[in-house]
Amino acid sequence: KDRIILAPMMEIAENLGNSMYANTVMLGILNQLFSIASDDSFIKAIEEYIPKRFIEDNIIAYKKGATLNLSKHNSKKVLELADICRIKDEIE
Repeated sequence: KDRIILAPMMEIAENLGNSMYANTVMLGILNQLFSIASDDSFIKAIEEYIPKRFIEDNIIAYKKGATLNLSKHNSKKVLELADICRIKDEIE
């Protein structure tokens, strides 16, 4: 349990009207945890690859995941373990 990051992805997606948005919520969460790329890069990718009628809700889903307060759902220990894996901007 101390190695699993918990997040209400399905609940967030369903509140947006479609459980399919859970994938995009997860992208936001993963980027929040590991700094994979800039938020702008993810949003540009959504705008480029998602059908037009789904772009707005996918951007909202991404932002909700990227800003989700993970400490409400996880122990400090598990979030510290995730931080170890964060991509750093500078090589130390």
